[in-house]
Amino acid sequence: MSERIVGWLLKLIAGLLASGGALELHSGKIFGKIIFFVFDYVTVPNIAFNPIHQLNQVDGLYRTWGGQIAADFLPHLFSAKALLALVLVLLVTSHVIFKAHLEKARASVQKYVLPVRLYLRYYFRITLVVFLGLTLSLFGVPTRFWLITCFLLMLLPSTIYLVLYSKDIMRGRFYERYAYVGMLLLLVVALVGLPANYGRKFFDVQLRPIEGMEGTVDSTVGLGPFLFDDNHAGSDQLICKILCSEGRLTLQLSKLPERLRGGIAWDHEQPLRELAVEMAKCEGLTPAPGQPQEMPEEILESALGDL
Repeated sequence: MSERIVGWLLKLIAGLLASGGALELHSGKIFGKIIFFVFDYVTVPNIAFNPIHQLNQVDGLYRTWGGQIAADFLPHLFSAKALLALVLVLLVTSHVIFKAHLEKARASVQKYVLPVRLYLRYYFRITLVVFLGLTLSLFGVPTRFWLITCFLLMLLPSTIYLVLYSKDIMRGRFYERYAYVGMLLLLVVALVGLPANYGRKFFDVQLRPIEGMEGTVDSTVGLGPFLFDDNHAGSDQLICKILCSEGRLTLQLSKLPERLRGGIAWDHEQPLRELAVEMAKCEGLTPAPGQPQEMPEEILESALGDL
């Protein structure tokens, strides 16, 4: 009885992790928060971007950012790369499903050629190496497409493994238990690694300078106002100003005035990442990645004036 309860519990955990990851890819607030957290505190040291979290629209921004990962994948859905990705997913999934026939194949191992014998002998080690490699790839892939591909290669087969072979944790031999626990841990790491690496390498926010409304937002001196995110129409549109605060830059969000909705125009886009790097390199500041330093007030004021 206890084995059955543990088995169903493990299946439930695996299902929740997989379904939660799939939902987050669509429009996930958790993925969005991880993306912005990494972008905020890792990509652009010495500069703090602090949205006003009491605004309900900030949750909408997080969901938009979480959904950007899958949105970057969709344009390639019918390309040759997508076909290759599908083949890879099928191969890894076939490898996982084959475990159900592993013992039967091992019983007649001598009739196979050497590569197949080695595959049967080291099946569990190969499984962990493959999924460990896929998980690590989430932190090193060069393009958005292969980032989401590595995640799908990790998500689908590992979920199948965790659901089909939940009895391994109670009845399995040592290496079966080891493989099962390792697979579960790697799935959790992948669910965090996907948005974290996206925020570190690919994420950016396009700031759109708005002309002729400097006095309509607030009287605080700073860069902007900017249209913060044009994916939010109507009442969800936000504007922001970039302010000097305690030796750092602070991103201040506010609602777009109702009388201005639908009438916003801009001449160019200013990536937030580009602006942050530009400010971090201003005279008198030589930050090392991951080692925040205080930014003198006079330097910030001078840089703001130059921009």
